[in-house]
Amino acid sequence: MNVTLTLTAEQVDQIAERVAELLSANAAPAQTAGLVDAATVAAALGCSRDWVYSRAAELGGVKIGDGDRPRWRFDLEQARTAWQPAGEPERIRPRRRQTSTNGHGRRLLPVNE
Repeated sequence: MNVTLTLTAEQVDQIAERVAELLSANAAPAQTAGLVDAATVAAALGCSRDWVYSRAAELGGVKIGDGDRPRWRFDLEQARTAWQPAGEPERIRPRRRQTSTNGHGRRLLPVNE
């Protein structure tokens, strides 16, 4: 059985407004606006992500989500203010370069001139 409904423009507007009300009432609060992830904080402070996660609460971190592993988000300015360089953070160490090889996994002999 097919039923055809004809709505006036006013009725469509009323429906649209009600849908918008329902969506905004069920939407998550806009707490995450302007927040950044741990990698961004780590880059800004010159430390590792692990260091940021281990001090997330001290840096003003906020857990986003209800799952088993909610995501941490941070206000970058608040994290910078909370960060006290008295306890130096773990610095990111560049990877060491491998010694030169001849392409077969063997080390080359040093050249002495």
